[in-house]
Amino acid sequence: MIDHEKVIEIIRQKGPIVPSQLAPIIKENSIILGAVLSSLAAQKKVVISSLKVGGSPLYYLPSQSAQLEGFTRYLNEKDQASAIMLKEKKVMRESDMTPLMRVCMKNIKDFAKPLEVKIGDRSEIFWKYYLVSDDEASKMISSILEPAHLKQTGTVQEKPAAVKQHEADGHQEESVEIGDKKESAEPEKPKKREKKPKEEDFILTKEGPQINDAFHAKLLDYFQENKITVKEAKLLKRNSEMDYLIEVPSAVGSIEYYCKAKSKKTINEGDLATAFVRGQVMKHPVLFISTGSLTKRAEEMLQKEFKGMKIIKVGK
Repeated sequence: MIDHEKVIEIIRQKGPIVPSQLAPIIKENSIILGAVLSSLAAQKKVVISSLKVGGSPLYYLPSQSAQLEGFTRYLNEKDQASAIMLKEKKVMRESDMTPLMRVCMKNIKDFAKPLEVKIGDRSEIFWKYYLVSDDEASKMISSILEPAHLKQTGTVQEKPAAVKQHEADGHQEESVEIGDKKESAEPEKPKKREKKPKEEDFILTKEGPQINDAFHAKLLDYFQENKITVKEAKLLKRNSEMDYLIEVPSAVGSIEYYCKAKSKKTINEGDLATAFVRGQVMKHPVLFISTGSLTKRAEEMLQKEFKGMKIIKVGK
């Protein structure tokens, strides 16, 4: 009888492998080894590739997915070119692709992962490279879906004058007009660096994650008052931004929500878009909690593009 753990150990040492490569090591024919590997795949101990090497799929451990990049040479020329392009761009919109590219995306299942994003009454398909995280994909899709008027108007969102580049997550609160800028007579004050969450902010206990943050504590009070269960919590910015996975009671039982919480005076459409896309990627309805009010444009977008998103305002 073939020792399954020995097979797993060999794959751990050698990386993605085909049955014929295992045969001389295990001293068993490849047909039987193929059956053993299929059994391990059914137990989710190994993964079977869509890509074929010599007519056989690769078998690898879930932790070895990055090693598949070394096998793109086994794709046909068009599929290989599409995989390389998707790797460079990270996320691509299907509606912007050529018909051939769309077919290739479906062929390279190991490297291209589809994401369906609902925008109002319509849905769009985006493709992300398989090593790109959901968080990064969400931000990139939000940028792609940014309302055209924001790209065409003469305003940009930016940090204080000391820093010229845009914020990565599009959460800037100040806007300035493009063109000549008046220099301030006052000397520029050094920017106070935001304190990043430390490891002790993520202390796990039997009762769940304990995060040392005042905004989080306020939100926990709200959740408790409304009988909402927190399943996961993540501190993004101290005293100002949290992400949660929560269960909200309803007449038909508990419903799992992705919850974005922000302590901010005004919530713009960019804030909503980022949360909306993240919810789409997670395939969860979205609850957005804030201490501030929606801008007029954000309210319009909520009615037209972000239907189904629930907004709750809490006191500071």
